[in-house]
This record gives sequence, structure tokens and C-alpha cells, in this order.
Amino acid sequence: MQHEIIKTAEVQKSMKLPLWLTKWVMKVTKIKDLNKLYDSCYPAAGIDLMNAALDYNKTNPVFSEEEMAKIPQEGAFITVSNHPFGLLDGIMIIAVIGRKRKDYKVIANYLLSMMEPLKDCFISVDPFEGKNRKSGMGAFQRSLQRIEAGHPIGIFPAGEVATTYDGNKEVTDRPWSLSSMRLIKKANVPVIPIHFGGYNSPLFHFLGKIHPMLRTVAIPSEFFKKSHQDVRFSIGDPIPAEVIQNMDKPDEIRTFLRSKVFELEKKK
Repeated sequence: MQHEIIKTAEVQKSMKLPLWLTKWVMKVTKIKDLNKLYDSCYPAAGIDLMNAALDYNKTNPVFSEEEMAKIPQEGAFITVSNHPFGLLDGIMIIAVIGRKRKDYKVIANYLLSMMEPLKDCFISVDPFEGKNRKSGMGAFQRSLQRIEAGHPIGIFPAGEVATTYDGNKEVTDRPWSLSSMRLIKKANVPVIPIHFGGYNSPLFHFLGKIHPMLRTVAIPSEFFKKSHQDVRFSIGDPIPAEVIQNMDKPDEIRTFLRSKVFELEKKK
């Protein structure tokens, strides 16, 4: 029997489709292939599964030992990153930072929280924050609790995968959430900017124009399109907590941190 990381019954319930159509959707969106990946890696879970998934897909994160040395061996910190892929960036950041900090967790959307073997790596939140504020506040509090206990966390402040927004032809992160900036200010710990090089395929962005849900279900397919590829993983210098504390407004923090992340793109 195949071990499923995204169960057919859960997809059917989420999308409210008949079983035959659910199976077809899972095939064309590569969710079926994602389940094959998991079956081949079973019983790996958590960080081990992240690394096994990258090995299976032959996707290689490219970074230097000098960059890796910027990750503290102990104590809390927060990473902030762009969000170009949806699944690959979540897997990759856990795999890379987890090499040094096995207690690192990332605030992530429901797609990853559906995957039981990965739950210990993520702090789950609904990406459509306005529709589920209770979920968002729960993630905020759980994140602060981990930080107060001395553990690091990761944030994708865009909340959704990079695409073309508001008629702009350039693929980019959506405006970063101010709630993420409030969390960073409240946490009062060092912040480490991280930048992923690359974007999803043109088809991904086209599907999103038809309906946002089509973009979401295409995310597993985009993961497999990065097979046999290198992905630049740039780690910036830690930003001392005092620098953030000297900023009064969340929007000021957002502008500053976003610039620090995208500056890394120019240094590749």
C-alpha cells in the first residue's frame, strides 16, 4: 500500500469534488507524484524527509560555508525570506537551516500543515489571514512562545507565493504583511535575511489569473519542475535586534527588511 503525504480523502474534502475528479486533479497537479516521493522516502519524517525530498528530486541548494556560519548555533533568531516557489522554499529552508539548528520551525500555510510527517517542522497558519484571524493569532502566539524558549523560527512575510500582482508584469512577492513585522518587533531577537533565487513557471502565474486555487494546487507540479536544478540560497548578515527596536512603525520595518532580502539577489 502506498503511503500518502497528501491523502486523497483530504483533497476531496478540501476541494468538494467527486472522487474520480479528485484523482484526476491529483494526477495533473503532481500531487500523485508527491505521494510517490513520500512513499519512496518512508518512514523518513521532519528534517530527514526534507533532505530526502531534495535528494529524490535532485534539487540542490547552493550556498557557501561562509554564509552558513552566519546562522547562530544557539539562541533564538528569526529568518525572513522571499517566497518564490511555495513548497520548495519551505522544504529547502528547513533542510538547510536544520543542518545547524534542528529546533528551527517555519510559519507556513495549510498546504504544508496537511502533511502529517512535516508538521513538527512548521507553525501552521491560514494564508488567507483576513478569513481566519483566529488561526493567524494562534500562529503569532505559538511563534512568540518558541522564541521565548530560545528557539529560532522562519517567516515568509508575503504569506503567498510570488506572482504578478496588481497588473504588474514582474513576478514578485506580494506586499509583506504588517503582522509579521509586529511579530518581529515583539520578538526582539536578531533577524537573518534569506533570498531564494528563481521563480515558478509562466503556467503557474497564468493559472493564478484564472483562479487563486488553481495556483495553489499547481505548487507540487512546480516542485518537480525544479528537478535536477541548482537553487541559489543566499544568507545575509544577522541584523541585531536593536536595529529593529529603533524603528517605530511596522511599515518602516517592512521596507527595511524587504530591501535586505532582495539586496542578496544582487550579490549572487
